[in-house]
Amino acid sequence: MSDPGNYHPVSLGSNCCKGMEHVILGDTLPFLNFHNVFTSSQHGFRKLRSTITQLLESTNDWTFAIKDKKSVDIIYLDFVKAFD
Repeated sequence: MSDPGNYHPVSLGSNCCKGMEHVILGDTLPFLNFHNVFTSSQHGFRKLRSTITQLLESTNDWTFAIKDKKSVDIIYLDFVKAFD
């Protein structure tokens, strides 16, 4: 836990990037929500959904699968190094 390599700096975007993000969130997301492009499993940047709600939902699904004696395969991907 004390290895500094485990921690990544917070990146602050430029004003141009922040403006573009505002446009995308303000115009594109309502359009995609209106046309039901996202599935109910999509979390992360949607309103009232986060990575925490995704984790809770996944844990719930895994618990029921194990309870019902079904096989559960889980794959974890870490993309942090890809964007360094």
